[in-house]
Amino acid sequence: MGMTIDPRTRGLSAAVTGACAAGWFAWARSGESDSANLISEVGAVAGVVIALAGLTFAAARYAAPHAAAAAAPRRRAIRIGVSVAVPVIAGVGVLAAVGAEQWVPVWVCAGMGLFILASAGVVETPFLTAIGVAVTASALLAVIVAAETTLAPVIVAGLGAGTCLLVAAAGSLAAAAAGSRRTGGRARREPA
Repeated sequence: MGMTIDPRTRGLSAAVTGACAAGWFAWARSGESDSANLISEVGAVAGVVIALAGLTFAAARYAAPHAAAAAAPRRRAIRIGVSVAVPVIAGVGVLAAVGAEQWVPVWVCAGMGLFILASAGVVETPFLTAIGVAVTASALLAVIVAAETTLAPVIVAGLGAGTCLLVAAAGSLAAAAAGSRRTGGRARREPA
């Protein structure tokens, strides 16, 4: 039994991860560093462009996937999302309650990285495990850099997560384009 390669799914993945990258770059911009702000603005624009290209690509070329085939992975992804979101939201509440709001982006970045790692087996996105490790490492790097410098943790977490997600979005968009060329716009079965 083979795995279905669905270029539409890859286009939608590019749209979601591109939009998330833009959001992280925008969050990094709140850190009040001129050089980081410029990088953040360029990254946010690139994320939006990739997101729009992914949406356009997916909507223009591919029919909706069969609902029954997508139901089981979708349920697993929802369970993973809830199991990661609950502790992330609780952690944000605790950080806010103790007056440590500057660490909220780092906590959310770590949670997002762990969610990506947990989702790697469910979602068909190239090199997802590496992206999850890199996003989680961005959170750790933010803690280290903040301890050693005056740079705000939001800048490091935002630029790190934004860059990782932008790479994932570009990879998904490229995979969608390549899959479309190979299949003539239809999903195909790949031998196991």
